[in-house]
Amino acid sequence: MYLDVLLETLQNSFDVLFVQEPPWRTIRQAPSPNNRDGEDIVGAPMHPAWLYMVRPPTNDETPRVMAFVSKRLERLRPSMRRDLADHRDIFILSLFQGNKTYHLMNVYNDADGTAVRYLSNHVHELPQLHYMGGDFNIHTAIHPAGRVTAPDAELFAICSAVCLAVQQDNCERIVVFTDLLTSAKRAVDPTLHSSQGHSLAVCRALEPWLAEDADCSITFIQVPSKLKWKIHQEAQDECRAFNAPAVQHPSTSLDSVRRAVTKSVQEDWKTLFRDPDYRGHNFLMLQQPDETVLEPSYINGGTWLPAAGGDLHLAVRICRCILNHAPIGAYYERFNIPERTSCTCKDHPLETCDHILRHCGQYQRDEDGPPPRYYLGLVRFLEQNEATFSFRRPQGVG
Repeated sequence: MYLDVLLETLQNSFDVLFVQEPPWRTIRQAPSPNNRDGEDIVGAPMHPAWLYMVRPPTNDETPRVMAFVSKRLERLRPSMRRDLADHRDIFILSLFQGNKTYHLMNVYNDADGTAVRYLSNHVHELPQLHYMGGDFNIHTAIHPAGRVTAPDAELFAICSAVCLAVQQDNCERIVVFTDLLTSAKRAVDPTLHSSQGHSLAVCRALEPWLAEDADCSITFIQVPSKLKWKIHQEAQDECRAFNAPAVQHPSTSLDSVRRAVTKSVQEDWKTLFRDPDYRGHNFLMLQQPDETVLEPSYINGGTWLPAAGGDLHLAVRICRCILNHAPIGAYYERFNIPERTSCTCKDHPLETCDHILRHCGQYQRDEDGPPPRYYLGLVRFLEQNEATFSFRRPQGVG
């Protein structure tokens, strides 16, 4: 009966009422050829001042959300939008005014998170909402960290755990297991760094807690993820499976912005590299084992030099070969240097990198290894032929 009272009392005060778990009962009798008393019409209460909008029951499951719209809004053509969300726990009301449409959502989320999961899976199909409200019943240990890096997310998790732990009664020891010791160190470092706010929150929570009792302590234990410790692995799997909904202005860390800028520059660099006028028409295009062409990168020392290790002589010869600035016939001809341009094997009129790497019989090749067109194959070729692409030592020197 409470809903009947609300509809009567609020008819002049509100234009839209969203109802959660509406009472579902017999509201009137309909004539029936099979029953002298008529058939029961079951539904939520009705009122002459309100438009009654509710999704019909399906599979004996009554709807848990509905709306009452004041008849004063009839000119806005209020509509129940089952085409946008057809769910017993979600109700979308659309109001139309000229060329504008206003969408209002009523949500009931049960203890199993049924409605929230539905919204998360269909978030990109929903229109822009002007209002969303309801009974969300959300209790979760998973919270989106925002647009951040992995260390930022780990710091956010540590902050959440510590701030919750210090609020527990009789808590004297906190043990944090993490696979990123860097984030653990940052957690108690108030100086300037990415996600500094989380560190400040940790320090602010720990300071009075530690001062209150000399027996209180916090310990950080590193657990490498490769060990796949059951509890730790379950937490990681649950976080990875969490599908954070897209929001207009997510929390963004400094390191995340740096990563985005770096990635953008890296992509621009790769695009420029595909232009022969940028990289040079004589640049040696090497391949990876999957047949894709090597592209420039700044990671781990770059693309072409890491395999040389600390061998400066090998690194120099790799550069000369790739850039085609090596003491060979093609280089002498290109720069009009008065040196022999044909290969000493006498099988090729012009000594080129391609001839040396693939065809010339004067050089050793690892038949079982990758060919020189692959990066590691080139490195192996130069290791086997230590004088290749080296300048001759002038006579009388050394």
